[in-house]
Amino acid sequence: LSGCEWDLEETDEESVGSSDFNGIIWMYGPDISGWPQTVTLTAEGGGEEVTLHYDVMQNWAPSPGSDVNANCWVVFEFHGKRYASTFDYLRVGQAVKESPNIPTPDGMWRPSRGETVGFMVSGMCRNELRTVNERSNIAYCIWQ
Repeated sequence: LSGCEWDLEETDEESVGSSDFNGIIWMYGPDISGWPQTVTLTAEGGGEEVTLHYDVMQNWAPSPGSDVNANCWVVFEFHGKRYASTFDYLRVGQAVKESPNIPTPDGMWRPSRGETVGFMVSGMCRNELRTVNERSNIAYCIWQ
């Protein structure tokens, strides 16, 4: 994420059917709230890693010339603002990633023990190498 320019976009409450996306500021990826939810996700996180269990981890085709097929997202509150940010790529079948560490306009954010954190997966969206314009639900967990 280092070297990225700020490209913040706030979701308009009326343009989204789910209150989970109301007021979110999108970072390091587009506003995917309008993408169809075709994936069911559960998540657990703590310490240095997060595990993302989703039902299409083997089904989405990888980006041409790679084994990467998805982006993982974190949804969090920081200094009174709600953010959604991609934080890494996922390879076909991959479920475990390092704990997110996200630069925001208000400073660095990293999950803290006891904090409620949301996670989501989507088709590749951080650059022109798109796979599918589909996403999961936001799966919330208490960081351990």
